[in-house]
Amino acid sequence: MSRVALVKVSDSYWPLAQHDIDELGNVAAGEVLMCDVKRNRNVGHHKKGFKLLHLMFDNQDKFDDFETFRDWVQIAAGIVERIIGPEGELYYKIKSLAFDKMDQSEFEKVYNKIVTVAYEKLGQDFALDFVG
Repeated sequence: MSRVALVKVSDSYWPLAQHDIDELGNVAAGEVLMCDVKRNRNVGHHKKGFKLLHLMFDNQDKFDDFETFRDWVQIAAGIVERIIGPEGELYYKIKSLAFDKMDQSEFEKVYNKIVTVAYEKLGQDFALDFVG
């Protein structure tokens, strides 16, 4: 079976287009399908996340370089991959925030972690403007 798109209608999921109907046509009643759920990214939310990062950068005086600041925020927020070295030592690799590297559900978690760092480092009033 190939990839299908479903849309949530009330408490049910329905095929989005004719291709999706055709793909699901051979599924027997009561048959269980296993699937990975991937929510399409929200471009506006992605832009809002980067706007928050830039405003955070503009409202601090510890970093001169935006990329270094962004890495610091991601480390503080735990948006990293943990890598175990050959001697058992722990390293961190910054996760990509690129639009095509995560789905909307994952980006929402990332965004909320960044808001938490903004709250902790720049104050409640600053962070509350970006909640939601």
